[in-house]
Amino acid sequence: MLWKILLAFLALWATALAYPAGADDFGVPTNEAGYDKATFGALDLATTTASRYKSIKIGCHRNEGICKTKKQLLDTTLPEPTHYCTREALAALAIWRMFCKKSISAYCWERAPSIERCCSQWVDKDDPKWKDYPALMEQKNGKWVPTESSIDDQRKIIRPSSKEFNPNVGGKWYGCGYWKPQTSDEYTWVINHLEDYGIKDVDETGKIIGEEKWNAEEGGK
Repeated sequence: MLWKILLAFLALWATALAYPAGADDFGVPTNEAGYDKATFGALDLATTTASRYKSIKIGCHRNEGICKTKKQLLDTTLPEPTHYCTREALAALAIWRMFCKKSISAYCWERAPSIERCCSQWVDKDDPKWKDYPALMEQKNGKWVPTESSIDDQRKIIRPSSKEFNPNVGGKWYGCGYWKPQTSDEYTWVINHLEDYGIKDVDETGKIIGEEKWNAEEGGK
């Protein structure tokens, strides 16, 4: 009888060694046991990736049969950037460059979007309606100055609101509006990847954030 008790004790002891506290039914340690987080790194990464990222489409959605779209992964923890006309113009340019920089497709024949094409307008210098609108800046003799016309006393202003974005400039079918992001997810992804397409982020006046430059389309160079 004593030898049976001894065998049972040895069996329990062996089980304890094989399946430590916090192990599952297969002897795999669980996180509750206080094991190193690295043990669960791959599992955590897979879970985090699945919940944090989602697949979205980037492209000219109005004519998917003509213009292709590309799938990208969006980090859903990123806040949606503030909307300005200037930013939306740069987002449109980034998408244009994604599809057209090395393409001869028909939908790339029109001129590329830009802050000037999508957000600017010539106005009379003394028109009170536009007095608070920022000037479209241009570089002359190494200095940034407001864009003005010496012929008809006009200046070129930036329409900063996203509601003032001009979708038809650059071409009725393939102009600014054709390339503008159509969803919040698409806008968020593109603004966070502007530098991938040689573009710097800007404020509502078109000035590069953190720099005294207005050549965002050229990457500030």
